[in-house]
Amino acid sequence: MPLPLRAQTSAVGIVGPTTASTSQTLTFRLMNGNQQLAPDSWRQLYNPDRYTGNEYVSSFDLQLQPNADGSLTATARYPGRYKIAAIQGGQQYTAAVVVPPAQPPVKMKGLSFVMSGVVNRTYAPSAIALASHIGADWAQVEANVCMDLNSPGVY
Repeated sequence: MPLPLRAQTSAVGIVGPTTASTSQTLTFRLMNGNQQLAPDSWRQLYNPDRYTGNEYVSSFDLQLQPNADGSLTATARYPGRYKIAAIQGGQQYTAAVVVPPAQPPVKMKGLSFVMSGVVNRTYAPSAIALASHIGADWAQVEANVCMDLNSPGVY
């Protein structure tokens, strides 16, 4: 089991799981050292409409339930990376939890490599070696050529 997440470098931060499964009940607490704080509010964070960063968060909604003791209970119905925030006294503290799919994605079956320009005889063996190394069952190596049939002497 992974260690609880402390999202901030200061003494104040959200403590809770970093990974979970779908429909698992998750509990998050805003902590100042060993003391639990009661934030003004909890909310889920999403990517902005004009997203320009490199931190992905899911657009699926978490089911959030603030508790009387100041903690938050959350449940993810779908896999994704979710980010939550606790707001206290005008400060926002954030944490993320990853909910992987119950079944891993389909195993990669093959890769397609495309060459253009001058044919490189070492490209095909290196492409096949790469495909084999990462577990692919097959590799397609394609060489694209272009013939100009309208210009004399080109073909």
